[in-house]
Amino acid sequence: MRSTKEKAELCRALHAGAEPTLSAACWDVGTACLLAHVGVPLIDTTSFGAMATRGLPDAVGLATRDFMLGNARLIAAAVDLPSRPTSRMASATVPRSLHKPSWRLAPRA
Repeated sequence: MRSTKEKAELCRALHAGAEPTLSAACWDVGTACLLAHVGVPLIDTTSFGAMATRGLPDAVGLATRDFMLGNARLIAAAVDLPSRPTSRMASATVPRSLHKPSWRLAPRA
């Protein structure tokens, strides 16, 4: 199993390549292991998937930072691949109205 540092270096190398890197989102350890088995080189997490498997909506306040970090830690420990937490995880307490694609935040001409 690669160390955290080795996984981070591999993640950087995958992003530095000339070709786009395929990644796939998993919602738990089982899906992370499945994606690793089929050859996905980089794993992302998803708050929607993590919450949906528990029968909960992906609503502000439910997918907390601690919950998503715990889920990401379990996933990272289960596979020998780099994994990235969902971008929303870092700001799990930010209101949903701020989770808009960047093109919607750009001023109109």
